[in-house]
Amino acid sequence: MRNRQKLQAALFSALLAGMQNLPVSAAQHKNADLVKATEVVSEKLKSEPNDIAKLFQRAALHFALQKYDAALLDLNHVLELDDKNASAYFLRSNTYLSLKQYQAALADIDKSIVLSKDNNIDKLFQRSNCHYMLSQDSEAIRDLEQILKVGTVTAEQKLMSYANLAEIKFRQGQYNECLADCSKAIAIDPRGCGGSAYYWRAESAKALKNMALAAPAAAKAKQLGFVDVGRAVVPNGDLVYANMFDPAQKFFHHRIDTKHFAFFYKTDFKNDYKTESNRNEEWAKLVAKFAESFLTRINADLLKLDWPAPVNVYMMPDKASQHKFLQEQMDYPDMCTGTILPKRNALVFHTDSGLGTAGHVIFSQIAHNQLDNDDSFSGLIAFFEKLYGYQEKGSSALYWGYHNPWRLKLASKSLPDLTLAKLIKLSQDSKDDTQCEERLLSVFIFKKERLKRYIELVAANDRRGYGTFLEAAFDKPIAQIEPEWHQYLLDVKKNLAKLEEIPASEFFLSKAAFDKFVGEHRDNFKDLALHASNRSSKIENKPVALADVLGRTIETTKSAPGVLPKGWIRAGSDPNQYEMGMDKSVSHNGTTSGYIKAIDPSNKGFGTLMQGFIADPFVGKKVKLTCYTKTRDVKDWAGVWMRVDGPSSTNGNSGYLSFDNMQDRPIKGTTDWTERSVVLDVPQGSSSINFGILLSGGGQVWVDDFAFAGVGESGKPSIKRASYINDEPTNLNFDEANEH
Repeated sequence: MRNRQKLQAALFSALLAGMQNLPVSAAQHKNADLVKATEVVSEKLKSEPNDIAKLFQRAALHFALQKYDAALLDLNHVLELDDKNASAYFLRSNTYLSLKQYQAALADIDKSIVLSKDNNIDKLFQRSNCHYMLSQDSEAIRDLEQILKVGTVTAEQKLMSYANLAEIKFRQGQYNECLADCSKAIAIDPRGCGGSAYYWRAESAKALKNMALAAPAAAKAKQLGFVDVGRAVVPNGDLVYANMFDPAQKFFHHRIDTKHFAFFYKTDFKNDYKTESNRNEEWAKLVAKFAESFLTRINADLLKLDWPAPVNVYMMPDKASQHKFLQEQMDYPDMCTGTILPKRNALVFHTDSGLGTAGHVIFSQIAHNQLDNDDSFSGLIAFFEKLYGYQEKGSSALYWGYHNPWRLKLASKSLPDLTLAKLIKLSQDSKDDTQCEERLLSVFIFKKERLKRYIELVAANDRRGYGTFLEAAFDKPIAQIEPEWHQYLLDVKKNLAKLEEIPASEFFLSKAAFDKFVGEHRDNFKDLALHASNRSSKIENKPVALADVLGRTIETTKSAPGVLPKGWIRAGSDPNQYEMGMDKSVSHNGTTSGYIKAIDPSNKGFGTLMQGFIADPFVGKKVKLTCYTKTRDVKDWAGVWMRVDGPSSTNGNSGYLSFDNMQDRPIKGTTDWTERSVVLDVPQGSSSINFGILLSGGGQVWVDDFAFAGVGESGKPSIKRASYINDEPTNLNFDEANEH
């Protein structure tokens, strides 16, 4: 797809031209030059802080230096001053794209195209790239075909459009259409867009079993030096191309494309690896359905996934052939049953390893993208190697949380003397392989209904003030979890013989087949409902501060853009659709404000920037919250909210004692800084006060200068304090950023 580096080079040449003692040619701009240019612009901005041209220049320089957060701050400032600045939206789209925030990148390039009111080919290429990265192939094709209709389109732009169309159509299995686009590209330039057109011609011809056409095309692609590295940038002269394919794919005869994967397999390995296995074809089809169902259930029940591009999955028939493939085709010397290769955008495993390995490896990819924190247990990945389920008529069901017999055997020597403290230390030291013992811990977390909470905390890198994510998930120190853990190990040891009879992971293409399997193993599946992937966690496992603000379930996320202020958290029914953070260009009475901005104006969920603190100082009083808000183009509504919560009841539930979110007096449209207030009773027995600013639908809201005042006598009830509750309201003018 159209690469941003060429645009970047031209952009920097224009931006930096005329600056004293700086080279004009973009090719000469080294980091030292860019740093110097940034310093020059920053110095000028001290006297002219709202100079749009200079802010835009500095944003472009930050972008060149890969300081994307700094670039976003300047571009946000530019758009505050001029919300019709098409160039700023264009550059911010590039910035979001570099941060892999593809939906935000797409929203900004759409705005830039609408505002520029022309058929700017660079912007259409940019939008097609966003669609491509989001696997929206039909939309990408639409943009590329629109480029071809522009009257001013150059031969080079036509060439790139046809080459990119060929790539996407091959990916969709439209091999004849791919061949037609390859021919058009080659007719424009005999080099075939750096050899790529010959490459896709060869691959499509192979898929159509037309080896007479495939062989010379492949030879020509090789002669022209085309290299396939998988969605990476491949320069060739003045042109740059990107694609999702890997040279190793040429080894396979068959391919299955799904929304999130491209599966590669062969039905005949005899000539290459001397194996008689013919299981690959049917198994590949089953794994493809399982993999999509697996991601669907993870996304719906455990963690909102950031899976922007299809991942290549290479399936070998057995362990020996997989080892040889990894060495010869992937230049990877190590061997394990399932292998994840992030730099190659690839997963590799063999059919004899079973569906458990597929679950393990796919979740490894998720962990690499979203759970890459030091003390997240490898057992969490191994947890997903034992599961059962089915797909029928577009719906799916998965059941997990079962023990893995072979891992139990390896870990049985440790039972029941393995303490959590010892296991955590062994895991962190990384001197011994403790994955079998760690998998025991992951099943323990699941059985205690803390799995979703644990994964969310790891994803957010939030230990809630504890030393480990495990303690944060249970909201108590390790010493207090140890008795439950010890009893769990005793139960495992007592039932070891029965647990070792658990069958291999299975996935069926109908509920009837699944029910038959369950019936055949009824002793192992008596508690099937307790293992459903969508089994809800207890309410006590969720922080009180994240309880309902609008009468709906809310969740935290780390994937939405924005740098959060210290002491504040992001939450809401759909927080991923809102940018939240600190805005140093807009404030009521200081240097910084907090803000929420909709990424998708059509979103029906809400986002909130919030915090909580213990209620002690205001118990027995009325508490008044005041702050100042500013809004722009709020389509649905915004509001300041406060909620007073009571202590946990005996069944673990927690209810609010008083609540106001301004829904009866909503903030809408565009408003300047306005004082807002909420007054609530804080009765005896109150444990915490939670507050924040919320936005529902399109637009943007800023908030600043929160303050609290109380009236009346204060009681001092005995309360249970959650670990994340602050001692007092924190960072109310948003001047401090988080340290991590």
